[in-house]
Amino acid sequence: MKEAELWKEITSNKESYGWYNAASLAGIFVESMDPSLKWVGDTFEDGFFGPRKKLIHSVGSVATVKFVPTANNEGYTGVFQGADHGLIRLSLAKQPDYSKTSAAGAYDNFAPGFGLKFLRDNSHSANMVAMFSVDGQDSWNFFKNDFTNHIPAAQNTAQKVLAKKFMQGTPFITYVGLSDFSQIDKHGNNVADFKFPFQLVFEPTLRNNLPDTFKEDFQLTLSKIPVGTALYKVHALAEPGSPQVHIGDIVITSQFTSSYFGDRYLFFKHQDMREDVKFKPEWEKHLNVGAGASKCPFAMAKDFAKKNMNVLEKVQSLF
Repeated sequence: MKEAELWKEITSNKESYGWYNAASLAGIFVESMDPSLKWVGDTFEDGFFGPRKKLIHSVGSVATVKFVPTANNEGYTGVFQGADHGLIRLSLAKQPDYSKTSAAGAYDNFAPGFGLKFLRDNSHSANMVAMFSVDGQDSWNFFKNDFTNHIPAAQNTAQKVLAKKFMQGTPFITYVGLSDFSQIDKHGNNVADFKFPFQLVFEPTLRNNLPDTFKEDFQLTLSKIPVGTALYKVHALAEPGSPQVHIGDIVITSQFTSSYFGDRYLFFKHQDMREDVKFKPEWEKHLNVGAGASKCPFAMAKDFAKKNMNVLEKVQSLF
């Protein structure tokens, strides 16, 4: 079973891989964005210099999960009908400064998000990522805010610089598509008449269990969550502007663990929103479309190093 094989690797070394320094992070400007959008697999692609580095969201904790649909899930198909075997990785976009213990000190310092994958028999996994904001939040509570696959545009300088880089991969840099979730079910069966929502919103069930001020490292907090916890209520918006409908819950089936393998090798594909728009062209007018980056990545890296050395250490947020 794929889940058992991955979990064996995940739990084989429970030391985190660690954070990258500012010089290493600048390497994102000279690597292709295509693997994040196009690579099909549960681990990073091997390249000339070894596996692709996870330069942002470098440290996280992993648990096995299942998706339990509600009695009426609006007719969404594929994995939305239920999935018994999956992985979730909760991570921070950048290394936090824990000396800033106030709630206000968390902003632009503590930016939580997750990668989610559901394994399907004899087929590729369904993957997505979600966040509240690439700029972080004014709370040290990992579960303070709802996450979504439609992430608000960046506000600060470092994230805006990164946005120009990500436009090389897709014009819809702040969106993650959902159509792949609907096209194949957990048994690997193709769905002929598939249906998927425009957007998902993940409501944390532990929102009121943690303080806004700093208490402890987020990985320690996650390790204490009991097996069987319904971590998120999943709400779907059928169309742009539609009301949120509760379609299911993400339930953890193991405890969270830090993991060298999870940090270094575990891969969560970011489905290009263009794939959803192909089936739903009427949605495009509701999306913020980037113009694309005209400079080559080497020129962007050189310009960034010259003009923005003061924000290099902040370039650690992912769309």
